[in-house]
Amino acid sequence: MKAQARLLDKLCQCLPERRLEWLDLRSERRRAVQVVGSAWAAEDQGLEGDHRMTRTPGSARK
Repeated sequence: MKAQARLLDKLCQCLPERRLEWLDLRSERRRAVQVVGSAWAAEDQGLEGDHRMTRTPGSARK
């Protein structure tokens, strides 16, 4: 996992700046999305309030 993190850090240094247009969360699977103005991100877990945060950390399919 550490090697993947280093690779991701290296790749992110090459990315141009972008603007976040919207942010939405889904509290439960198959529920309507809720557009929010901000959210807390937990490292290796996801966005607080999103149903995917409770899934397996590091999983490609959260």
